[in-house]
Amino acid sequence: MSSTAALAVLSAVVTGPFLGAPSTEVVPVEATEKVEVHAVCVYEGEKETGFADVYVDRPGKTVVLFVGAYETAAWSVTASPGTKLQRVVASGYEPQEVAVPEGVTIVEAWRGKQKPYPGYVIKPDRRLPPFQAFVSRVTTFVRTDRLASFQSSYRPPVADRFVVDDVEKDDRLSAAYPFVSSREDVPEAARELSVVTELFETSEQPRGRSVSMVEMSLFGPKLDTKTSLPERVGRVVEGAGTTYGIAGHDVVEIDLDGRTTTSLLGEATKLAEISWPSDLAFDTKRNRLVVHSSSRKGLYAFDVAQKTWSPLAQKVGTNQLAYSAEEDCLYGIEVPHKGAPRLKQMDEKGREIRTIDLDGPIVSAPLGNMPGVSSTRVESVGKYLVVVTSSSSRLLPTSESPERRIHLVDPSTGQSWLTWRSTTLGDEAKAP
Repeated sequence: MSSTAALAVLSAVVTGPFLGAPSTEVVPVEATEKVEVHAVCVYEGEKETGFADVYVDRPGKTVVLFVGAYETAAWSVTASPGTKLQRVVASGYEPQEVAVPEGVTIVEAWRGKQKPYPGYVIKPDRRLPPFQAFVSRVTTFVRTDRLASFQSSYRPPVADRFVVDDVEKDDRLSAAYPFVSSREDVPEAARELSVVTELFETSEQPRGRSVSMVEMSLFGPKLDTKTSLPERVGRVVEGAGTTYGIAGHDVVEIDLDGRTTTSLLGEATKLAEISWPSDLAFDTKRNRLVVHSSSRKGLYAFDVAQKTWSPLAQKVGTNQLAYSAEEDCLYGIEVPHKGAPRLKQMDEKGREIRTIDLDGPIVSAPLGNMPGVSSTRVESVGKYLVVVTSSSSRLLPTSESPERRIHLVDPSTGQSWLTWRSTTLGDEAKAP
């Protein structure tokens, strides 16, 4: 049975007026604690009929219900006596069909009706970026600060329905999650730490962005330290009085005054099979540059004195790289096939020492092992690691405002602190 036919049958068997009036208008949630926004997502409706039933049982509450699916689903939404169902927002890759009680507004928010459309997620891991991106998109679209609850399955419960009858006490449903730590919560010994990293900015250049090198404290960039980088440079590191970087497929030495680069690869590309370099770190003990090749998943070393390359390790499983002088080891971020990102500690030859689970989320950027420089940067400072992320536009409600975040991580325990987040340069850290 098609979803259209299923909806017709559904409308016929429900007593009383049922179909709400479609609308594409986005009406802000009223500024009151009594308004709750609940979300339910499926991949598709019930196998035979396409139905997806939701019963809202929140007496005394005003409710906005968000429903989302990939395939067209025939949503049947009902509410208990005393529950004020204000509107139903329907989103999905395909158009959705929605039946609601009389007087309830239907907001058509699927692909093609809204741009960008808020989308859907199916049985997500709440620790990972896709779920936080979904929460961000929905709360932005509905104009609220958090979801009251979230439910999801591939298909609706067999011979049953989704029941919305409670509010979840889960911080991950908040648009502000993860929350910024206060300065007092950050370890005192780490409060004055800073790192040198890249700063991507929109520009009028043909490629749409310019890149600067800037000093970052834990609480934001020191904008008076910005230095423009040569074209195509997307990652930098300093060592032995020299600035090195990655420029496209090349590893280069950078002349900051002249804004020029000199390739360090030469014949090394053929000899060591270095391609798609994704990160680099400077090993101060051995006076060498360590480079990760994301296409080969390997580590390579460049001896600064001898000007020679040599392979270190293969299949290291991380695109990010930092050298800890205090521990004489390498660190990266590993992304398991399933589960949350974790730290990976390696010896000087790139051999795994251990993995460290993180107690807090580093969720603002995709951390997968895609080729090339990622938007996540790891730096070692003393006994701590500093992780700088910049979210990609595909994870955001709008592409005009990528969010930058700074995390402090204690690699001995996996404890982390989000110390700064901002969508505009120079912003103060967002308070919890």
